[in-house]
Amino acid sequence: MTYRFMSSTARTIHQCRSLWATQTKSALFHSHLPEGLLAIKQAQLSVVSALPANRSYLHTSTSIWSENRNESEQPIAQLPQLMNNPPHIVWPSFFKSVSNLMSSFLIIKPYFDNDFSLKEFVRGTKQALLVIANALAVGDLDGLKELLDREAFSEIKENIRRFDSKQLAELAVPNPEDVYLTFPYQVGIIMNDNAKGVQERFVEITVCFHILRGLSELIKTGDFQPGPSSFQTHRDKIVICNYRFIREFTKGVEGQWTVNLVHHFNLSNDS
Repeated sequence: MTYRFMSSTARTIHQCRSLWATQTKSALFHSHLPEGLLAIKQAQLSVVSALPANRSYLHTSTSIWSENRNESEQPIAQLPQLMNNPPHIVWPSFFKSVSNLMSSFLIIKPYFDNDFSLKEFVRGTKQALLVIANALAVGDLDGLKELLDREAFSEIKENIRRFDSKQLAELAVPNPEDVYLTFPYQVGIIMNDNAKGVQERFVEITVCFHILRGLSELIKTGDFQPGPSSFQTHRDKIVICNYRFIREFTKGVEGQWTVNLVHHFNLSNDS
């Protein structure tokens, strides 16, 4: 199934109630990274953290997200922020990954969307990344009104004024082959009883993309071989993108996927 990202009615969902939150723990699994991902992780900055979001999730605590980060570390080098107070997500969380699968198979698929596939969804988000990033790089905000949440559009329109032409160009992802790693970081189920007593239901999915600028050309010329040393050598070309997608699944509402978080940042050379 191919997912399209179209416009939907933007909703304010900061005061969700009648919710319960739990942290999924599984003793039936052991955390082993695939060999390729392990090689990448050894070469890059192992930082996964996110700022507290004013949302209530069915599957996770609403306390501050903080994983694998040394608070004494200096902030990583980054572009000006497109949005205010964005998360800095670099690596997947094992427990969130287990929770994501459970939410997908036990809640979203049987109760919200029988055709939902997390794998196919993530595949579709790559196209959304290319469209949004390349439009931002040339300042085409009007072309993104159908893809971005209303609040996200307003923040980006305000903050992008701080970008110079060089920084705008760095937002571009001209070659999809340069996106070498994509994973869903967190799947959130949001529920809220509105003033009419109707239970509003939303799904939010945060996706992380790893981009190595010019990767396809480096491979063609033989200047890149997968492994820690190659990623370390080309560290200054690595960009991380955090995008969050949201869709309303309230009964009787024809919601569509939109994006309410766009964040691009670089990994520092000396970290």
